[in-house]
Amino acid sequence: MRASRLAIPGFELVHTVPVGSDLQTPDLRAPGEVWRELFDGARQRIDIEQFYVADHAGSVMDKVLESLTAAGQRGVRIRFLLEEKGLKLSDPQTLERLRAIPNLTLRVLPYAKLT
Repeated sequence: MRASRLAIPGFELVHTVPVGSDLQTPDLRAPGEVWRELFDGARQRIDIEQFYVADHAGSVMDKVLESLTAAGQRGVRIRFLLEEKGLKLSDPQTLERLRAIPNLTLRVLPYAKLT
């Protein structure tokens, strides 16, 4: 896999696309891989925002949540934001799994009301 042409020291661009989408970015690393590296190396704080959350056993998100849980168990403070509309699209079991992570604060923001 070739590296992204966008090179800013200390930053790496990743993004997710809906399952079944034909959007491809072969010059970017897979977000799950990058997130796990970040979460596994976190020492003090993780700030993350997602439009919605959904996983299933063995999925990429399942592995990401394992790394996030391990970070919380190490004492890393985690702030997790969800968009209000995305909350309705989120999997209830995944939300419960998030809420059970030690040191994680989950907040829902109504982005439409903030603009």
